[in-house]
Amino acid sequence: MKKTNRFPLPLLLTALALVLLACQSDDASQLPTAELVLTSEPTQVPTEAPSARLYFLAASGADETLRGEIDGALNDFASQSGLDYFTVDQSDAVDYSGSVQSVVILGDDALALEAAAAHPETRYILIASDLQSSLENVVSLQASSNESEIAAFMAGYAAALVTDDWRIAVIYSPQENLEANAFIAGVEYFCGSCIPVRPPYTDYPQAIQADQQSWQAQAQEALNQGVTTIYLSPDLEDVAIQEFLAQQGVLIIGSSYPGDAISSSWLATITPSSQASLVNSLASVLHNENLSSSGDSIRIENVNASYFSLPRVEHLQTIMKEIQIGLIAPPSQVN
Repeated sequence: MKKTNRFPLPLLLTALALVLLACQSDDASQLPTAELVLTSEPTQVPTEAPSARLYFLAASGADETLRGEIDGALNDFASQSGLDYFTVDQSDAVDYSGSVQSVVILGDDALALEAAAAHPETRYILIASDLQSSLENVVSLQASSNESEIAAFMAGYAAALVTDDWRIAVIYSPQENLEANAFIAGVEYFCGSCIPVRPPYTDYPQAIQADQQSWQAQAQEALNQGVTTIYLSPDLEDVAIQEFLAQQGVLIIGSSYPGDAISSSWLATITPSSQASLVNSLASVLHNENLSSSGDSIRIENVNASYFSLPRVEHLQTIMKEIQIGLIAPPSQVN
């Protein structure tokens, strides 16, 4: 019987697998290649909202110096706050098509209240104006009525700060009782009972009332009582009085600097400034702060460095700050 040659099964399976693998490799090599293409849509840049606007209007007849100070303050505020700042000549020139943060008006503008009523979303700040309004978006700023009193208080405090034995006096007119009392209060705020340690044992500070005819006799009486520092009230400031006191060796504080001729006898010039008061109040309103008192509206100039060292000047500034925030009140405001 003839034998049939049979191909071994394992070898057959192996050969078949190799054939199939070769076929798959050829098919894979013929597949198309996909390319990844990235596409980007144009980016939209968001448009910025227009800046809010700040307007300033100075009515006809407004004080030019105050106008300049307010304009400078508003310009600075607008720059710091990112506002667009404009000056206009009348209320109807304000553009309300966008956001208007505030309209500041110096003096009386006939259309101001009408415009404020029509635009309740805009704050109107009236400065030194006689217009009266109960509208919630209207703020009225006026010069403080007690600045001269605070200046006199600071003059008294400054005099006590540099005068030996508290030998101090104020010479004032009959119309300046308020200022005289404030000066006395300023001296006593520093030295209390102000009792001298050596004769003459006079009550200090002294308050001496005088006029343009009697001032020399009254001043001489103060000198006889040992007074070495005198505050001349604004009504009695005169070159003749100032020169007389300087010749007697008296140190002088006042609100009107007499010039360099008697500068060695002049301690300081202390004056109220209604303009500074209004500008400071405006800054408080713009920053949504509470209105301060007028302690920061007092100017101290022509300071005699022979008597006021830098620490003493800084101390005076501290006292003015305490007046500003209400820690110290002038006599007329003390209940």
